[in-house]
Amino acid sequence: GAALIVGLAGGSIGGALVPSVSAQSTPDSAITAQTGGLSIADIVEQVNPAVVTIINLQEQVDPFSGQSTSDEPVAVGSGSGFIIIEDGYVVTNFHVTEGGVEFEVQLLDGTVVPATFVGGDQFQDVAVLKLELEAGQTVPAVVPLAEAGSLRAGEEVIAIGSPFGELTNSVTTGIVNAIGRDLDTGTGYALPNLIQHDADIYPGNSGGPLINADGEVIGINVAKATYTTGANTTDSIGFAISIDAA
Repeated sequence: GAALIVGLAGGSIGGALVPSVSAQSTPDSAITAQTGGLSIADIVEQVNPAVVTIINLQEQVDPFSGQSTSDEPVAVGSGSGFIIIEDGYVVTNFHVTEGGVEFEVQLLDGTVVPATFVGGDQFQDVAVLKLELEAGQTVPAVVPLAEAGSLRAGEEVIAIGSPFGELTNSVTTGIVNAIGRDLDTGTGYALPNLIQHDADIYPGNSGGPLINADGEVIGINVAKATYTTGANTTDSIGFAISIDAA
């Protein structure tokens, strides 16, 4: 029979990349978005500075003694996020931040800024961090949020994130397949308020924005499903949490 396998996409630190796996490159600037007259490359140029890579640092504890095995927290995972307010508030997935005692946020230019956990919702898988900006330091950009209820199936979308925590600010494109989806997480509850889309997402894209043709965030990429029946496998189904719900 057919099986739906859900993978919440959280990247890992220090893992070797498989040569056959690569992030899709930025589309050619000649490709024009469906609305607004801007090319996809133009939209990405506007939004990309607000998209960040999040590093989750955790204490390492000996399972037998319960004692810490390191003087400082170490990086154990990564994900993506985006800046929504000039004060430095970053939206991401809750599972990107889970277990973290410290966080580092890498900006598009490679600058690393420490961040603190503000709060989150495990069951909607949304979390907020705040950048610890130095005096006089500003965020490179913020990304606007789409108007509530404006999304329709068939719209062109852009996903930006950091696959595997290494291929930072990678860009893929697709369309909205459906809205209002729920997805069984396999942990006793369903993840609600999802946008189904076919822009490629990979481990590490979690928390990154799904963007419409006006350069506005419509969702937070959270999971990818693989549907297998017999010898045939479809793995181009992605899911993002509706920005209305977030």
